[in-house]
Amino acid sequence: MKRFLFCMLALALSLCGCSLEQRSHGDVLKGRVSEDRALLLAAVEEMVALGEERVYVAVEDFTENEEEEPAVPTLVYFVKESDERERLESEVLRQVIESYGLKRIYLQTSADNRRSVIFTTFKETEKGHVWGFYYSFDGSPCGWWGRQAELVHKDGSFLQINRDGSAWYRTLLLEEGFYYYEKQGEILG
Repeated sequence: MKRFLFCMLALALSLCGCSLEQRSHGDVLKGRVSEDRALLLAAVEEMVALGEERVYVAVEDFTENEEEEPAVPTLVYFVKESDERERLESEVLRQVIESYGLKRIYLQTSADNRRSVIFTTFKETEKGHVWGFYYSFDGSPCGWWGRQAELVHKDGSFLQINRDGSAWYRTLLLEEGFYYYEKQGEILG
């Protein structure tokens, strides 16, 4: 009976694109972040050099003059989603975005002046299960999107769960100063 249940579980997981040996995003990132530590710290320095408390960097379709030039993927930065994009020259930031398949890199200064640089594969407002990693300047785990939060330490992770259980956020240490995170649902501040 146990063998039958195991086979059914393996079949169900294979149909949904999973496997019993599938590694989590955190497991995969742990090795990469360790290998790319110098590159990622250079990216953190370049984010700080932009001189903003909060700033996004992304590769987006961009043109200086929409009437004369077609838009091309360009490294840009902006402070708010609604802001006009400014062209940015940085091989380090472009390399990190492209090699990790990131949507954005975000420097965040929270209300308590804690700073973090978030490396993300999605926009902040995206729904569903999302994940990425971040660098914490003080070496401590951060709440969702670098914000203040009461995190509960459990089984090697730090957790934040909405009071009604409708959403959760989990973060864990990858490498000194670097943390993996994942979130499901809309976390309330």
